[in-house]
Amino acid sequence: MAVELPLITFERENHRVTARRSALLAQTPSTPAEAHSEAIAAKAAEYERTIAATLHRAGFIRVDGPGGPHHQLPLGITDPAEQRATTTLAYDLLEAQGIEVRLARELLDPELELRHPGWDFGDWLGELRDRVAVAGHTSEVVTALSELTAPGDGVLQRVSEVLDTAAARCDELSTPADRDHAARLRFLAAAIASHSQQISAVRRTLADRHTALPAKGTLQQPCAPEATPSVRVEAALSTSPHAPRNTASPLSVTPASPPGSRPSAPRR
Repeated sequence: MAVELPLITFERENHRVTARRSALLAQTPSTPAEAHSEAIAAKAAEYERTIAATLHRAGFIRVDGPGGPHHQLPLGITDPAEQRATTTLAYDLLEAQGIEVRLARELLDPELELRHPGWDFGDWLGELRDRVAVAGHTSEVVTALSELTAPGDGVLQRVSEVLDTAAARCDELSTPADRDHAARLRFLAAAIASHSQQISAVRRTLADRHTALPAKGTLQQPCAPEATPSVRVEAALSTSPHAPRNTASPLSVTPASPPGSRPSAPRR
C-alpha cells in the first residue's frame, strides 16, 4: 500500500484565484510501520490539516462546491497585485512544508520576500495540549488551564479582546450586514469570556484536588525552529533577503525540497 502525495493547483477562475487539491504520485512506504493502513490514514489526515491551515492563514477561504471542497481568494481581493501577493504567500508556505504546488508563473510575484512557516501560537497551544495529555499530576493540568484563564492576559481573554476589536472595526463600515457582523463578534467575545470563567472554576477545583494522575507516557519535545517568528509576523514583517528564483515552464511542478525558490514570473 502507498501514500498519495497531495498536489495543490492554483488557477484563475472567473477573475478569482482557486486552489484545488489532487493526488500527485504514490509514495511507497519505506518501513513496515509506514505500510500500516492506520499510519497511511494518519499521514493523509496530517496533509489535509496542513493544507487547510496553510491556505486559511494565507488568506484563502474554503468553498464546498459540487466538485468537492476547494479554496478561493475572497471576493473582495480583485486587484491583480494583491492576488499575486496572496497566492505567493500561500505558495511559499505550502512549498516550505513539503506540499507540491502547480501554478502558472503569472500568478506569482517573485519580488516578494520568501516566507516560511515558524513556531506560531497554534503550535504553542498544541504543545500545551500535549503536556496535559501526559500530565502525571493535577497541578500540571492546573498550570495549563492557568495559561488559558489568567486574569488580564490569559489566552481566552486575549481572544475575546481580538473579537471585540474586530467588532469595533466592523462598526466603522457602512452596511447593516456589517453591523450584524459586529454584533455577532461581540456575542462570541462575551461567550468566550463566560466560558473562561467556567474554566477558571474547574481550575480552582482541580487545584484543591491536588492529586496524582495515571501515567500516560512522556512528552516528546517538538521540533520547533529556534528564534523563528510566527507565520503571521513573517507575513507582515519579513526582512530576509530575496532568495534566487529558478526559471520554470508556464505550468510546472515545483519540487518541495529543497525550498527557497519560486517559478520566475514572465517579463512584462
